[in-house]
Amino acid sequence: MNIGKLLKMGLVWGVTIGLVSCANEGAGVVQESEELGVETEETGTFEGTTPMEEEPAYDYDADETTTTVALGVNADELYTDLTTTELYEGWDANDDNLLDENEYYGAFYDTWDINDDNMLDENEWNTALSDFGFDDNTAWGWSDWDTNNDNLIDENEFGTGLGTAGLFSDWDMNDDNVLEEREYTEGIFGLWNDADDDGILDENEYNDLYVRYFDMDVVQYNPERG
Repeated sequence: MNIGKLLKMGLVWGVTIGLVSCANEGAGVVQESEELGVETEETGTFEGTTPMEEEPAYDYDADETTTTVALGVNADELYTDLTTTELYEGWDANDDNLLDENEYYGAFYDTWDINDDNMLDENEWNTALSDFGFDDNTAWGWSDWDTNNDNLIDENEFGTGLGTAGLFSDWDMNDDNVLEEREYTEGIFGLWNDADDDGILDENEYNDLYVRYFDMDVVQYNPERG
């Protein structure tokens, strides 16, 4: 083999190796471009793999709703407490375990007479009006009930006014013209509850009212309720 031929073969091999090397480098550039997401001329969009954005963690605490439930007592507690006393039996003059309308007037009068002197003075009257929710009721005006103008309301005056107010028929739930002890206590409690500022009679408010109107010297107040 002559020298000229060898030189030609070497030149061909050199060119071939150079072309292969350039092709490999070009492929690496293309691959790297795809990984980095290079904008193309044809689409104007990024191709390739881009890092995914992490979604923010859900704040469960921010979505929590706190509901406050006001707890109150009900008429059953007054009924239970009152049955431990002998007040209802004292109001039931004919001992039939029921209150007719006249006995009811006497019972309600006795309930309001917190100093137990058989008279209602104006302080007792105003306190009861507020506690029972009548302080804004024009039908319960002091001068209208104190018909003899002696600055006291006796049981007869009270009965006349109470008859006009019509509470007896409202409390007589079964319309039998008498009140059972349950009906009387539910009537009292309903007025207390309605008169309360927030419409819910809590334990402390109930105890204050119970002591004021039913825990006189003749009443054995349940100490566990205090």
